[in-house]
Amino acid sequence: MVKMDAVTVGDILKPARMSVNIEPAVEYVAIGIKSFGKGIFHYPPTPGADLGKLRFFRFPAGALALSNIQAWEGAIGVTSEADAVAVASNRFLFYVPVDKDRVDVRYLHHYFLGESGLAAIRGASPGSAKRNRTLGIERFERIRLPLPPIEEQRRIVDLVKTVDKVIEGARACLDKMTKLRSQLIDSIRVNGKSVLLSDVAVVSKGRTLPIECQGRQVGEVSWFKISDMSTPENLFGYRRAAARMTLHDIKQKGGQILPVGAVVFPRVGGSILTENKRIADVECAVDENHLVVSPNSGTNPEFLLGAIESLRLSSLVQTGAVPSLNMGLIRSVRLPWTTGEHQNALGEVLGVTRKYGATHTDYLRRLEALRSELLTALLAGEHQIPESYDDLLGA
Repeated sequence: MVKMDAVTVGDILKPARMSVNIEPAVEYVAIGIKSFGKGIFHYPPTPGADLGKLRFFRFPAGALALSNIQAWEGAIGVTSEADAVAVASNRFLFYVPVDKDRVDVRYLHHYFLGESGLAAIRGASPGSAKRNRTLGIERFERIRLPLPPIEEQRRIVDLVKTVDKVIEGARACLDKMTKLRSQLIDSIRVNGKSVLLSDVAVVSKGRTLPIECQGRQVGEVSWFKISDMSTPENLFGYRRAAARMTLHDIKQKGGQILPVGAVVFPRVGGSILTENKRIADVECAVDENHLVVSPNSGTNPEFLLGAIESLRLSSLVQTGAVPSLNMGLIRSVRLPWTTGEHQNALGEVLGVTRKYGATHTDYLRRLEALRSELLTALLAGEHQIPESYDDLLGA
């Protein structure tokens, strides 16, 4: 356990913003802070005359920055040198250490985005507006928090920064693979050939999942609802649904088992506009809100998915009270196409990129969970980073 001092924000931080006179003809860059810990951003340069009637301030680099109306949902950051050339309205609060040898603002940034710190911010932000709950200066400065020694604060900041670099690298790899997949899908159009979808696949729709079966897990065969499409494990292919039954029970309830390689996408409702398409990685059933495209013999399923991903479903929607896709229209859609070895080769590469995306997304999700658990334990003082860590940094 780490020895912590019990302090208030006012004991360790002091306000740090200076009023600025806005000149109407001068352009200014104003900052904002994104919620959920996503950082500080800059608005486009704007003439002072167009900034509005709010008061504006300058602030230093290395300050803890909070939106006084959205800090309760994580609109908190640390200012950089690039931020310090901008201005901020009176809706933002800025604080610097009273004693830099006692507190590291970057540590406090992590603390206030953590469970205990954010709960304290919310407790100091009364209000009934849906999103805007005002954090008062006095209430903020009265918040009590445990403060570890400055050396421990800096070790925590550095360790979390190291984990963040690994996460950023994983995201960059995933972004590159996503771009590669998009380029491969675009390449399908290059030869200019196309086919009717009905010539290479069978179009059908899913079967209603009975209400009494929704969410039940009494077997190993999944029966997917559209909502399952957005769960992390199904982002790159249908793998596991919230409702799982035996093969016998699904057939008895009127479900239809799809083979591995069937392509599915939303048939009705606003979900069509998400442009989500999935391939079945397991034998499964889907509900009536899905359209199903089952490849014919000789059609590569991964290539078929890529060709369908090139379609904009929103352009095929029937207008009405509820958006929908007509099966007849889908059957008559022309897909960019190639055949034979070229199709199989592209299908194989598309399959590799999809599976890499699924594996890397799972890896990224586990890294983010590790970061959260690590930070929670360190902020609570449950684990102390040994002094030898400092020697590692100097190596």
